[in-house]
Amino acid sequence: MNRAQYRVFALVVFLGLPTLATSTTSAATVESVKGKVLINHGDGFVPTVNGAQVEPGDLLMANAGGSAKLVYPGGCQVKVIPGRVVSVGKQPPCKAPWSVGEGAYQDSFFTNPLMPFAITAGVGWGIYCAAIWCRERGGGPASP
Repeated sequence: MNRAQYRVFALVVFLGLPTLATSTTSAATVESVKGKVLINHGDGFVPTVNGAQVEPGDLLMANAGGSAKLVYPGGCQVKVIPGRVVSVGKQPPCKAPWSVGEGAYQDSFFTNPLMPFAITAGVGWGIYCAAIWCRERGGGPASP
């Protein structure tokens, strides 16, 4: 490869990095709170409210007659019901779309951090191939 080809290749690779960098986990949210729902950030259970932000390691539970939903970024939802303590994880517990036969998938296609990167890299490779690489190997008209 010559210098211009390396520049194009580097551009293709770096176009995908911002999508990979934005795939960090963020706080989940407590929604649809009904009745008394409690949260524990590590210092005991206290009542929580609709829209409260939770972090990995927090615990949620509902008293009798209470309920809520723990909603992760991307839409994955976990029910908080009486008799069950829900631990907030670093990653959503919902199944990936390629887990065939594993039940319904609740997240979007782009919650997998590799998918946006792979798509960006594929499009970038296509541009690179059309512009330089394929032409040099008989895949298109020669450059003047």
